[in-house]
Amino acid sequence: MRVKPWLQSTGPKTSEGKAIVSQNGYKGGVRVRERAIARALRHQLVALESLKSGDRY
Repeated sequence: MRVKPWLQSTGPKTSEGKAIVSQNGYKGGVRVRERAIARALRHQLVALESLKSGDRY
């Protein structure tokens, strides 16, 4: 029979341990930053294209 320690686990007991595991799913806002960067790059591209064509953006 295999040992299955996860069957006996009850999770963190201390408030410090609970605070640590509460951040397990946190991704750090990466997607929000990626969207902001993509938006800024799109605006720069539009500005560059308008400068190439002589239009004012």
